[in-house]
Amino acid sequence: MITTNNGVKPASKRRASPIYRRRLIPLAIALALALSGCDRASSVRPGGGPAASTTNGAATTAPAGRSAAVSTKIPAAAFSKHRPFTGPAVAKYGQATLNAAYQELVNFAFESGWDSRLIVKNIARLSSSDFANIRTYLTPACRTAFNATFARAIQADRAAAQKLEEAVFFDVTAPTGLRPITAGKVVTDRRFTEASVGLTGTGKAQRLTMAFAVKANVHLRNAQGQGYVLPTSRVLRYTLVRNSAVQASKRPFLVDGWVIKMTVGRPVAG
Repeated sequence: MITTNNGVKPASKRRASPIYRRRLIPLAIALALALSGCDRASSVRPGGGPAASTTNGAATTAPAGRSAAVSTKIPAAAFSKHRPFTGPAVAKYGQATLNAAYQELVNFAFESGWDSRLIVKNIARLSSSDFANIRTYLTPACRTAFNATFARAIQADRAAAQKLEEAVFFDVTAPTGLRPITAGKVVTDRRFTEASVGLTGTGKAQRLTMAFAVKANVHLRNAQGQGYVLPTSRVLRYTLVRNSAVQASKRPFLVDGWVIKMTVGRPVAG
């Protein structure tokens, strides 16, 4: 659904042409800050400090002739150099728990936002099962909000489609017929910043917040087979609650809300 035409205004500020109505809502470069999907959080503040990066071996790959999601976790070593968390969240949860939440959320951001199966999939072909893994990270309230957004998006609701794409790339295209590659590494150069943490609310309504930025390249090609690289990024702020399920040790927090700023650069030959 992405478009990278220079000078295109955000869809909310222009009248849709028939092509835009058919394809729902192509996003412009550098979208303004907006609530997305499970819109229960308040503001975005990116993590500070140096960026950590993965290797090409952690790329999302599509086997020849078809697209497929390859769930490759970010190596634990990529998180090893971040500075300790500070503030009241540390006193409440401890460094180890916050570190586990940080690693969990970075992986969630990449697995949900840059899924190679969905990058090549038209919105008309999206199904509820495409987002099954995302739902496992969400609280019941957040899951309900996300499901409602998805239901509206596939019924040609422009605003809902935009909310969905701020969190999840699908049907990625660019001018001059650029489409995602169908063999090799579709998503490479995944990078992320250190996270900032905080607390919001009081008493039983208190929530943990965690914010950081993530980046990745999406690989496209034109009809002649020439390759292009599309730089993409998101700044995310998650609102979290403790996971009371049996497997909480593996997933200490559930996402109760998020705010996302998504940006898309210009495709570059390469």
